[in-house]
Amino acid sequence: MINIKAFIKYLLRYKWIIIAVPLISIAATAYLLRDMPSTFRSQTLLSTGIVDQAKLVLNGQQVDYFKASQLFGNIIEMMKMKRVISSLTYRLILHDLMQSDQPFRPLTDDLQKLSDKQRRLLIKTYQQHLADGKVLTTTDWIDEMNLFDIAASMGYDEHSLLDGLTIQRSGNSDFIQIGYSSENPELSAFVVNTIAKEFIFFYTTSISSNQENSLVLLDSLLRAKERQMNERNAALSGYKSASGALNLNSQSQVVYQQIAEVESRRSKTIQQIESLRGAIARINQRLNDDGDVELGSNTLATNNEIIQIEQQLEIANRRYVENNFNVDDKRVVDSLTRLKTAKIRQSSTTSGANPRILRESLINERMQMETQLALAENSMKSIQSELNGLRARYGGMVPADADVQKLEREADIASRDYMDALNRYNQASLNTSTSFRLGIAEPGLPGPPENSKKIIYLGLSGVASFSLCFSILFLMFIANRRVNTVEELANFVASNVIGNLNFIPGQNTDINTIWNDQSGNKDFGTYKALLRSIRFKISKLMNESNAKILGVTGVHDDDGKTFFCAGLAYAFMLTGKRVLLIGENYDNLSQMITTNTNERGGGGINSYNFERFLVKREIDTDGKLTILDRNREINSLLEVQDESTLASGFELLRQSFDLVIVDIVNMNGAANSADEWLFFTDKSIAVYKAGTQFSEDYSNVSTYLKSNPGFLGWILNKTRRENLKSMV
Repeated sequence: MINIKAFIKYLLRYKWIIIAVPLISIAATAYLLRDMPSTFRSQTLLSTGIVDQAKLVLNGQQVDYFKASQLFGNIIEMMKMKRVISSLTYRLILHDLMQSDQPFRPLTDDLQKLSDKQRRLLIKTYQQHLADGKVLTTTDWIDEMNLFDIAASMGYDEHSLLDGLTIQRSGNSDFIQIGYSSENPELSAFVVNTIAKEFIFFYTTSISSNQENSLVLLDSLLRAKERQMNERNAALSGYKSASGALNLNSQSQVVYQQIAEVESRRSKTIQQIESLRGAIARINQRLNDDGDVELGSNTLATNNEIIQIEQQLEIANRRYVENNFNVDDKRVVDSLTRLKTAKIRQSSTTSGANPRILRESLINERMQMETQLALAENSMKSIQSELNGLRARYGGMVPADADVQKLEREADIASRDYMDALNRYNQASLNTSTSFRLGIAEPGLPGPPENSKKIIYLGLSGVASFSLCFSILFLMFIANRRVNTVEELANFVASNVIGNLNFIPGQNTDINTIWNDQSGNKDFGTYKALLRSIRFKISKLMNESNAKILGVTGVHDDDGKTFFCAGLAYAFMLTGKRVLLIGENYDNLSQMITTNTNERGGGGINSYNFERFLVKREIDTDGKLTILDRNREINSLLEVQDESTLASGFELLRQSFDLVIVDIVNMNGAANSADEWLFFTDKSIAVYKAGTQFSEDYSNVSTYLKSNPGFLGWILNKTRRENLKSMV
């Protein structure tokens, strides 16, 4: 996300460029436009009749706005055709050549140098091209003179004319507006009127020719279709007269209906024959059936069975009485009684009719059915004969009917083709007589000059140059990875920023000078105020976890880390704390602080060697500030003592001093040494030089330090005054 406030500050740094560049651009534009001629514009209106309601009502049509828009677009594009523009070019150049005393534009040097013979030849050639409707091209030469180059030198070529020419439909009206702007009012009027006349002539000629050709073509097509229709109708009439089939369709329907009726009679007769045969067979079956009771076929046998059952019943009754009415004997008696009753019923007839009479009745009925069957079988022959005759008659009509249908189809198709051709011819004739006609509704006239566009050009020049400067500065701001403010540093490192310190100009400025300055130097006063703010924040963060050892690291040698450590140690010393500073390059610090502390009545500064302290554990804590100088040649802390000895040594320092500040080597120079020192510190901070490009080195260091649980944040050092964030 873009920091708007930072971007505004960035723009303010280049405010004179943003102001100067548009002013210079406007001045240069004004100088270039000092001789800009006035512009005269002329317009003409061309009526088309495309949306003429009277003609539409006459044609029985409604307004099709899409089609009308398409027609207007076609007309406008046709006006820009090379043939139309070439005709305009010829007339312009001929005007200037033939009226050299009043040309639209001054003749070029080459035209003025022409002899009378060359001028006449040139005029004749242009006139011939105009009469022939020839398009002007770069290949047109005459007597070593290029016709296209001559027209282009006068500004009459296609490209130059189209630049000042505008052709558009006037709103939703029926008019086309043609406009042209030039430095000569007579030229502007001549161009719009000439192009309107040339286009009307071209369009009318081409449209009339096309319409006449269409009518001729449609007329020949109509005559051919009429002749074909007459031939088909004559062939149909001749065939019907020759075959005697005046109305085969009706005749075939009558015969087909008769065939259907005979088929129905034949089907009923077949059903009658089958039913009679079935009935006769049933009667014969009954007459031949010995078990048919109604016909008395089994009466004697049944009577014998009844007598036998009676004898068995008599024996059963006697046994029933002899056995003292036994139940089982009773069941036998009842069973025989029921069987006797059933046989008696079987032997008796329901109707009580005589079986002989019934038998004679069946024989008579069979004889009648046999007679009916003979009649039906004999009638089948006559029905089949009639059916065959009708089928033969219908079969003879089918080929003739197919031929008639074929001829009728051909005649019908020929009639439809003729009617279609007739409708197209009538429509084309109507369109030709009622089609829209182009005309000049309002000719172009010379007019006053247009309002000068110099102001517009100057404004566009200023806006364009300002936009260009703004865009360039914006891209520079986006691509710029230099860190100048606390907000930018926090954005890049994605971590906490404790504070910032201002840049102190001068090479020999020391801490004593800054803290004891009485001249009112703003840089010194700001530095002390910002350092006090950093001291307060660090003290608060250290006290939250009862931490006493603070490691200070950086990335590059010019970050100002050493000077910051000395100033921070001095600032904490002024609060009455016993401060220990471990680091390199503090040789001059002893003298400057000694001078300052002696003036204040303090105890001065003690300086020892860090490696010797680890061996002897001797250190004086009476001084306000104690310095342990590291050996610059030793790159590894673990190479001096083992880890346990180092831990006990740092524990002694933690107990002996209120604050221990360790000036750790830069992360970019000896990362392994920095890692070892950070291991023995409670908290750590990092110093970043303002104005430095945020490179991959800083990104890697930032990622590593954020993973360190004791890391407090960053200090932005050597910040320019305009980028300072108030920390006071």
